[in-house]
Amino acid sequence: RRAVTFAGVHQLRCRAFYPRLQSKSPAYAAGVEADVTTYSEDTLGPLKLASQGMGLLQPFFAAESKWQAGAYDQKATRQALKAEAKSAPVVVYTYSLSPFCTEAIKLLDSLGAEYKEVVLAPEWFALGSDGAAKRAELAELFGRSSMPHVFVGGRSIGGLTEGNPGLLPLYEAGELEATLKQVGALPADDTPFGWVLFSGDSPKVKVYGSDFREDA
Repeated sequence: RRAVTFAGVHQLRCRAFYPRLQSKSPAYAAGVEADVTTYSEDTLGPLKLASQGMGLLQPFFAAESKWQAGAYDQKATRQALKAEAKSAPVVVYTYSLSPFCTEAIKLLDSLGAEYKEVVLAPEWFALGSDGAAKRAELAELFGRSSMPHVFVGGRSIGGLTEGNPGLLPLYEAGELEATLKQVGALPADDTPFGWVLFSGDSPKVKVYGSDFREDA
């Protein structure tokens, strides 16, 4: 694992949690080798099964998120979430110990995408007041309190395996790269102006909620 830390911002490569078939290709952003992930049915099966199980618990987690958050400034939290969701081409809310979050980040890394990862806590039961308030508002606004929660171009697409439509469903449909190019998370390669939206300055940015810090 390698990390660069400055003013509370980390750039990090996470280890993969699930088995996968991999090949190598140049990363768009840095011009270095990146893992290109191809998910087999053996990989997708456990991911989807576990996600379905978590989905059955969503009503419980939604109610629990409100209880955990307690009293908070809903208007301020909602405004902060909306601004944060638009602060990068792709914004991913995560828990640092969640295998679902690790896979979401790994998939974006494999494509060389530009994104911001906002780590709320190691897991839901370790959330501080700021992270708990954001989780409760995400549940209120989008009907899901689980992480990861992925925003593309400021719009919620859900989590790893489910949502509207979810990160893996986009990948399976062959639409993820095109979607990322459309919002400037990847350089468009079908136009002479393809690099205009893609900054390439900070392809992998990791920031932590105000209540949570992780040692590098």
